[in-house]
Amino acid sequence: MSFDGKYDESLWDEFLKAWPPERVAKMPLQEYTQAGGKDTFTYWLEAKLEKYGSIWGGSSFKFGVYSRADKEPKPSQKVRSYNEKYGWYTKDGETPEEAFRATRERIVKVIESVKAGNLKAIDSIDLGPAYKWKIAFHYQDRSKPRVLAIFLHPALAALCGKKANATNISEYHQELVAKKPPGMDILEYSTQLWRERETEAEEKGESTAPSVLPLNTILYGPPGTGKTYNTINHALRIIVRSDPALNERIGDALSGVQLNRELLEEHFYRLVDEKRISFLTFHPSYTYEDFMHGIRPILDPESSSVAYELKDGPFKKMADAARSEFGRSVSSYAIPDSAGIYKMSLGNSLKAEDAEIFEFCRDHGWIAHGFGRDTDFSFLASVKDKDEGIRQVKVRLAELAGYAEDRIGFAAKIIWKFNKELQVGDLVVVSRGNTKVRAIGRVTGEYEYLPEQEIRYCHFRRVEWIVDEADIPVEQIQDKQFSQQTLHALDRDNIHWDNLRNYVERGDVPEIPRNYVLIIDEINRGNIPRIFGELITLLEPDKRLRYKDGKLRGLTVELPGALEDDPPFGVPGNLYVLGTMNTADRSITTLDLALRRRFVFKPMYPKYEVIEDDGLRELLHAMNANIIKLKDKDHQIGHSYFIDKELADLPDILNDSVLPLLEEYFFNDEDQMRAVFGGVQLPGGALKRNEALVVRYVEHDAPNS
Repeated sequence: MSFDGKYDESLWDEFLKAWPPERVAKMPLQEYTQAGGKDTFTYWLEAKLEKYGSIWGGSSFKFGVYSRADKEPKPSQKVRSYNEKYGWYTKDGETPEEAFRATRERIVKVIESVKAGNLKAIDSIDLGPAYKWKIAFHYQDRSKPRVLAIFLHPALAALCGKKANATNISEYHQELVAKKPPGMDILEYSTQLWRERETEAEEKGESTAPSVLPLNTILYGPPGTGKTYNTINHALRIIVRSDPALNERIGDALSGVQLNRELLEEHFYRLVDEKRISFLTFHPSYTYEDFMHGIRPILDPESSSVAYELKDGPFKKMADAARSEFGRSVSSYAIPDSAGIYKMSLGNSLKAEDAEIFEFCRDHGWIAHGFGRDTDFSFLASVKDKDEGIRQVKVRLAELAGYAEDRIGFAAKIIWKFNKELQVGDLVVVSRGNTKVRAIGRVTGEYEYLPEQEIRYCHFRRVEWIVDEADIPVEQIQDKQFSQQTLHALDRDNIHWDNLRNYVERGDVPEIPRNYVLIIDEINRGNIPRIFGELITLLEPDKRLRYKDGKLRGLTVELPGALEDDPPFGVPGNLYVLGTMNTADRSITTLDLALRRRFVFKPMYPKYEVIEDDGLRELLHAMNANIIKLKDKDHQIGHSYFIDKELADLPDILNDSVLPLLEEYFFNDEDQMRAVFGGVQLPGGALKRNEALVVRYVEHDAPNS
């Protein structure tokens, strides 16, 4: 639960003005849900009104019927039906229109029930629980509120001290609202209750699955509690907030409606390949230069000479990638399958004197090069054979005074590509050095020789700029850096097509830019002040970059070593940082205070209920109870060592995983290690193999072994 702290209800008023009950009762399907639509009823409830409590995540079927962002064919099932535009519950009708009429009737009934104060009636209305109570919250009488801005019924049940039951949600609201202090705003009260629930959950080692995902989160707990494992789910929940098509594919798996770990991992690693998610591990020698950017030596294998280059680290790359989502496209363009994709340099972006070349081309709709100086190559229009064309170009280049002989062959190939291979309709990706994309254009004209321009180049082709000013990391477009060649075709098999299409097909800056996730495993093993530097301040939510009112707002700094045309650096608001921390290595209390203030810490302690074998479950519970007494809760043994195991596996579990941990915890103190098993009755026969290491610590206090 997260509000802006001021309890501003102006957006709530705007919603009710836009969607009065009489409009809701008559709204057509297109006003209810439309993929990409920013003013539909469902978009208002899920996205625009998120500050009053979120219903993000889970399956889009919570809306009853929804417009499909994913247009791939999907077969209808017994419970769910699909066509090319919509998905809906089969029970509600044979067509999406029939299903929508049934859904609309239920929504109207929710509104009528909350206005009449009949919350019990809402329990039985066949809509997603969080969705229908979100509707009820916004249509209630605010002078006499009856519904909280908390829509996770397990959280409501926990606040009431009861076991969760989705059919009795009205009772939770009534019981909790009755305790609201007189005069307290319902939003303030909801926030207070949510914070109480988070505190209680943390003390118990539970997860509250917050409705608004924090920008900076650390999952912490003892070894084997699934921190790294759960980063996949957490990262995907962040990504689907800005990707309706992906949410349609994996929403059920993320929400637990369908258990499909293989599906989640497939999409997680696809997003890693596309550079939407990045993973790294901190270690004691990790530095700011490794993390952010720094000067690196580069060995030339031919000359054995060493040069130095300012190279971006993983955080800088991810921040730049996320920030590129804010780059406005001049126009929207669907890439045809036949289009070639070429990289081109417009001058040397590292030279200040070449800045005018890019600016002239950008402002006048050209791409250009200077090979061949003021020689007119229009004659190539009538040459069909490549070898003959290149030969003729070489002849003319050889006639130019001072033209380096060893450059003639290379220049001739570039000229041929520019005049003949580059086709109208192809895309040109303009580079900034070898690591960034600064513009993307569509070729619209043939070669023109124009010697009287404001720049020193004479060879031009018309382009329509789609993205006219950007700072997109090359990794967003392809896996490797650009070649230094002035013009070359990109390998189509190596292009990240989803990312490229996102940049050229979207038009204006999207209202909800795509999210990015940087996962830092073992974050507590690094020297935080040394690694983060000024980033500690830039990570704060209110300092993040956001596109608002046509402008990019937020705190920026000039980075050390930045080039003259590099934009000031800021951390965009669509970059999420997700860390993991092993509390056996280092307690939260010893972490850098600046880091602790800027991250939300989510505990992960042993989950005994996921261990199927009763004997193993009881054994782990008893061992951890002893460990807490001997040491603390941060040195418990995690459940992951016991998942999908049975009693026959116990010697291996103890020898391979548990005892090595205990030896670290207690510095090989055998008395304390035996005490971990004090009072623990191991199941008979579990250790009948003569496992010396096990017997050494366990035999004394486990006579039944």
